[in-house]
Amino acid sequence: MTLIAIYAVALYGALFFGEFYLAGQKPFWPGLVLPAITFGMAMVNVISYAGSGYGNIVSNFFTSNVVTFLLLILYYVRRRSIKQ
Repeated sequence: MTLIAIYAVALYGALFFGEFYLAGQKPFWPGLVLPAITFGMAMVNVISYAGSGYGNIVSNFFTSNVVTFLLLILYYVRRRSIKQ
């Protein structure tokens, strides 16, 4: 059980570090690649559960996109700090 937790923390740490690095690049678009990937994966999740009648589609949308929202917040904070 603890190995899974360590793996999850390492995976999310690498994801957020990658976003921090990509958002710091001169062109704006590299920082939007990871949020686009996580958004696409979340949409696959929402679409797959939409036909099964399992849960509410709106709540599934928001819970599936938590990582996307966090990555976008990190992107905008990092881009703002570069411009100043």
